[in-house]
Formats: sequence, C-alpha cells, structure tokens
Amino acid sequence: MVQAEARTYFNPKGISMNSIIASLSVDVIAGALTPCGPKWAGAGKILISDPFSRLYWLKSGSAHVEHHGKVFDLFPGSMHLIPANSQGRYWCEDRMDLYWVHFKARILGGLELFDFFRFPYEIEIPKQERKQVEGQWKKMIDNLASEEIPDVAERDVIMRTFLLHLFKEADFSAQGEKLKCLQRFAPALSFIEKNITKEIMIGDLSASVNLQTNYFTNLFTKYFGTSPVNYINLQRIKHAQNLLQTGNMQVKEIASACGFSNQFYFSKVFRDITGLSPVKFRERESAP
Repeated sequence: MVQAEARTYFNPKGISMNSIIASLSVDVIAGALTPCGPKWAGAGKILISDPFSRLYWLKSGSAHVEHHGKVFDLFPGSMHLIPANSQGRYWCEDRMDLYWVHFKARILGGLELFDFFRFPYEIEIPKQERKQVEGQWKKMIDNLASEEIPDVAERDVIMRTFLLHLFKEADFSAQGEKLKCLQRFAPALSFIEKNITKEIMIGDLSASVNLQTNYFTNLFTKYFGTSPVNYINLQRIKHAQNLLQTGNMQVKEIASACGFSNQFYFSKVFRDITGLSPVKFRERESAP
C-alpha cells in the first residue's frame, strides 16, 4: 500500500539548474525480486496507470511493456523506466525474474522529475557494469524493509545511482527553455500546488505572474504542452490517486478533497486521465 504523503511546495525564487538538481527527492515505495509468468499484470489485458514511477531490471527471462505509444522489449542487461501516470500494458509470454521498484522522484518540492527532463525509457547497461548493477539491485531489495539509518541512506544512494544512468542518456537540449519556463511560471505552479483542494481561477494564476488571462493561457499551453485547466486537473487526479490508494474515503469525499464540486465530473476527468474509473482504480491490483 502506498503511504500517504505530506504535500510540500517549492520556492519560486532563485531557481537555477543547480537548485533543481539539489532539490531532487527520491522516495522508494516498494520493491522486490518477483518471479513472473504469463499472468503477470493481467497478461496485457489491463490498462495500468499509477501515481508513482517504476524501474525494472530483469534478472532472467523476457517480457514486454507498452506505454507512450510504443512496445518495449525487456531483457537482462537493460533498465526500464515507466514514469508516473503513464498508461500502459505489460505482459510476459513465458517466465522472468524481475527486480522492480516503485518510487517517486520530485524536484523543487513537488514537480515530477520526469515531467521536467526528457529521460529515455530504456537504457542498456554496458556488459562490464551489469554484475555491479545487479548487485546494487539485490542490496537495495534485501534491506528495503529496514529503517536503520545506514540502510535508508544506502537505498537512497543506490536509487540515485540508477537515476544517474538515466541522466547520462537524457535529452537536455531544451533545458534552457525549461528553466526559463519554470522561472516564469513558478508562482503559478506554486499557487496550484498550495490550492489543489480548492477552486482555482485562471485569473488568479495569470495575476500571480502579472499576465493578462488569455496571454497567460496561450503562453502556459506553449511551454507545458497542455492548457492550465488540463494541468490543474492532472495535479488533482494525482492527488486523488494517492487518496484512493491510502485510505477509505468515499469517492464523493475524495472528489471534494481534490477540488471537484461535482462527483460525476471528477469521475469523468479521472477516467480520461487514468483510463479507469475511481472505483476500478481502487479495486484493481497494481502490477509490480
């Protein structure tokens, strides 16, 4: 079960690439070495979407995952990333032994790392490094239940080492534009984070960055690839997913707690984003 999380907010002042990397927080939720067969993840028949990211490493066997419009083959020696809130299907035709971890990686207090940088979904680890990487997976999974400070620190170091492999292959060609975007819209993003449970008016967002409403909407859409309304709804649904997984609140209560005044509209938006109704999302068994 995913633990409830405290909401934190980023400071819009003094944002730089150094401060973005320094603010990176990595929270491991769950992980294991799991033998999987043809029934893994509903044999590709179930649409999966979760508010956490997945990282896979195959010890043996093979499998397939489909997300972001592409089918990826999983095989030993490659590490595979599935960012949070990705809709996908997973299947294994025969058998595999799968190291997996569910985690959250955030920057500046609340932004998803994988929303900000363009990371590869799969990377092949050089042969001379694979034994070391698999040893790191084993060490992290073996002490996953420990709350001893050295073990917690070691887990954090190992996860950041895995992310470093991804950073080395990431596309930073647009980092200047992304940094400019954050600097320009940081007050609006902070306003959304702090008021995610309340009604949010686009006029309030535009005022926070001293822009006329229509111009703000057009510029926001250009930078983020989605409208302010859609962005707000996505943040609300992320919050709703966490509440559905961590408590017994009724759907109507969750809708209200996430800033929706209408339960039916909440359910429609939830389904549009996750591919499932809130009830189905809560009932389904998530895949490793």
